[in-house]
Amino acid sequence: MAITSSGTITFSNIQSEFGGGSSNISLGEYYRDPDGVVSANNTDIPSGGNSGPISMSDFYSATYKAYVTYDVIGGGGGGGSGTHSGSGSGTASGGSNSTITGTNWTTVTASGGTAGSNGQASGRYGDAGSASPLGGGGGAVASGDSQAGNNASVAGAGGGGGAGNRRFGTDGVGGTGGSAGSRTQSNQYVVPTTLTLTVGAGGSGHDGHADGGDGYQGRVVATVRIPDSSGDWTETTTTRTSSGSETLTITSAAYTG
Repeated sequence: MAITSSGTITFSNIQSEFGGGSSNISLGEYYRDPDGVVSANNTDIPSGGNSGPISMSDFYSATYKAYVTYDVIGGGGGGGSGTHSGSGSGTASGGSNSTITGTNWTTVTASGGTAGSNGQASGRYGDAGSASPLGGGGGAVASGDSQAGNNASVAGAGGGGGAGNRRFGTDGVGGTGGSAGSRTQSNQYVVPTTLTLTVGAGGSGHDGHADGGDGYQGRVVATVRIPDSSGDWTETTTTRTSSGSETLTITSAAYTG
């Protein structure tokens, strides 16, 4: 809860918002991060660590918030299947979105990759899946007639397309590869809350004459910066690489003075 925007501010108000011991305190403890225990979203409070003037009025409307940086990748799309003869129709399954959601938090979304098309590649062996935003990992092209496309292997990469059949003179066409999931990187300040980190699944390759490869699931990385009991700022990183959700609780300031 923010400190009052007008009127009297007490040392107790500051302690309640940003932490601190029950004994007498001084304003010199409450400079702004990176050299003090006050979170850096409070730009009216001076930083610089125990130097320069600081006054009670600097704390009007001040609010404790953790600093969260994130890197979110959506699931990769599945590869399209190859055909026995002629071109195909339809698509594989697209990848699912990866998200970070929570109260008092602006939802973060990285879209899943689009699905590959069946029997629509430029050649009989199909197309490779798109590389992960992290680099590489797209499902490789099939290496022979009627072979299945390869699965993706890095977060957010697309599955490879299945190969068409020309072994017996038929005019089969390979599937196109799945697209990679998108990537979202940024940061937010947030009051104590619980965030839900959800990793989107990779899309399934289409089950056809020569199956497309599966897209790879996404990834969510969140780093929370808060002060510990001594007032030193710590960064704790949570990385989720498997499909599904988990919660991340962001606590109030642990500073005890």
